[in-house]
Amino acid sequence: MSNILVMRVSTQPQCLQRQEVLKDKYAIDKVFAEHISGKIVKERPAIKAMLDYVREGDCVYCLSLDRLGRNLKELKEVVEEITNKGATIHFEKENLTFGGENDSLQKLLFHLLCAFYEFERENILERQRFGIQKAKSEGKYSRERSKKLNPVMRENMIKDREIGMSISDILKKYHISRKTYYNYLEKME
Repeated sequence: MSNILVMRVSTQPQCLQRQEVLKDKYAIDKVFAEHISGKIVKERPAIKAMLDYVREGDCVYCLSLDRLGRNLKELKEVVEEITNKGATIHFEKENLTFGGENDSLQKLLFHLLCAFYEFERENILERQRFGIQKAKSEGKYSRERSKKLNPVMRENMIKDREIGMSISDILKKYHISRKTYYNYLEKME
């Protein structure tokens, strides 16, 4: 039996520290963490790896539903896959646990909260689109700006490649274009 922690933040500058408090609280054996959007759930590398790792009797911990993702359909599928393996999943903030005997009130709360998080994400995107449109009209927006990586991120990017991470996964992890990736490699040589 393992205690497993799943952590996610959307962007590189965000920090996983707030979610790490669960490590000591639940004597975590294995951590799956990533910097990626909550829009998708099942196709994320950490979720795939966690689903491959989880076994009967394991308990998966997550700080909150929105840290696992913001897509009701996929969240439901992930929770079902975990519980179908005979494991449980616990969402700390919402105090919801699934696996074994689940009552109908917990299922209702799960669906309501997932729908709310999905709705919240759509609102964020709508505000973002409005802000981009406004910035464009004021001449303050350009998609031409390249992403900047600090020296530590550049070193980590190289290490990720050396351990076999695919270039596509590196691009997603650091939110950079393929061109930016190869430009950094050229500068480092």
